[in-house]
Amino acid sequence: MKRLALAFATAALLTGGVASSPLSAAPSPDGASVSVDKRFKAQKNIRIKAGSSSYGKMLFAKNGQAIYVFEKERSKKSKCYGGCAQGWPPVLTKGKKKGRPKAIGGVKQKLLGTTKRRGGARQVTYNGRPLYYYYDELPGQVFCHNVIQYGANWAVIHPSGRIAD
Repeated sequence: MKRLALAFATAALLTGGVASSPLSAAPSPDGASVSVDKRFKAQKNIRIKAGSSSYGKMLFAKNGQAIYVFEKERSKKSKCYGGCAQGWPPVLTKGKKKGRPKAIGGVKQKLLGTTKRRGGARQVTYNGRPLYYYYDELPGQVFCHNVIQYGANWAVIHPSGRIAD
């Protein structure tokens, strides 16, 4: 049993801590990975809401999927591609007016925006930072606040635009 646990821990370290799953991402024409899991597909004018967590109020997709920021990114330009984008799929939007995301339930519309990713997809931003999900979480789960992967910390973000402690 200890060997099995060690094997899983080693596999997690070798894959950057992201559990693998079939068809988690597909390459786009420019080599960037784009998630094919239906939870993470671009949604027309995606709705972003505030909800409660053990870190205080934070951002969620309308379906309850937790939303994170990558502290390596200090502007709206994404630095998360390839394996990073497989484990941390970007929050994508599409539709009229560049897929303008909609604020609901305590989120500030003026802090919501979009940025163009390599390959042309529109990624949602909040307070100027690109937003992401964590692949191995289900709606309502918040397990990856203050997790260091891909060279920096991942954190939840408050409706005020501040990163949670």
